[in-house]
Amino acid sequence: MDALIKIMAVISGLLALIKGAFDIIREYRENAEALSGLWARPRFRIAAILTILGIIIIAAGLWFAVQQQDYTVTVQIWNVTHDQKQSVFASKSFPVSHRGRLAEQIYLDVSKWIIRQIRQTHNQSEPSSIGIDIYIPANLSDEKISVKTTPKTHLEMFLYIIQGSAKARVRTRLNEHDLENLGKDFYIELNKTGYSPALIKVKWGEALSRHLTLTPNLIRIGIERFSGKDNLFAEKLTELLSAESRFQIMNPATLTALRKEIRDNRNIIASQPMVQMKLRTSLGLDFIISGTYQHE
Repeated sequence: MDALIKIMAVISGLLALIKGAFDIIREYRENAEALSGLWARPRFRIAAILTILGIIIIAAGLWFAVQQQDYTVTVQIWNVTHDQKQSVFASKSFPVSHRGRLAEQIYLDVSKWIIRQIRQTHNQSEPSSIGIDIYIPANLSDEKISVKTTPKTHLEMFLYIIQGSAKARVRTRLNEHDLENLGKDFYIELNKTGYSPALIKVKWGEALSRHLTLTPNLIRIGIERFSGKDNLFAEKLTELLSAESRFQIMNPATLTALRKEIRDNRNIIASQPMVQMKLRTSLGLDFIISGTYQHE
């Protein structure tokens, strides 16, 4: 219906413009007088008014058409691995029908959707501690590492290797085949989103049996600036999501600055292996939120 009204308005404007123009030309040819004399003639005045009215209607129709473009906000929640956006955890598009201007309701809808997605998947409504019983055999080529959790849940395991006197840590996903011929002490990190990680030092050639507890922690979320049409979507989401007691939010400016800091620190470590400074080399995020705001 809106599209039909816009088309009819433009057509009406064009017809008024064409009729007015032809009337002006005919009146001028029939009465080649001064402009002041022509203006005194009723037919000329009507033609001129129709022409101006046609121009106004066409201009208004074009402006209205531009303002009424359909916009869409698309939001992605990314899993983070090794400080990189690894895979899209959830994605959704939200239509915007406010003449390209973002209304407060769209911010609320998106923030509620993000909270719901993370809560449903990670069961963060009533977090509880996770008990872990881990056994690491002395001979890793004969036996496998055993990890049991209470309640039963999935854990991420990472391998840390200390390199040189600089104590630089190389962090990779745990692969037991890589441990068989390692030949030196190492660390294992046990991790789950929403919980504080546990780090275990393992001495090479010695069996280790230990009980650990992972305690609830804040879910760390970074928000990138939304691309497309100029908007303050990321800033609004930062404000709304920060109200959640279980979330720790990193705003776009801080995320950009920290990425640059980490990149610079890694360059320092690469060029000066013996550096003794405590340099941050990890974003420490569980999720990254990105998005676009553009017309369809």
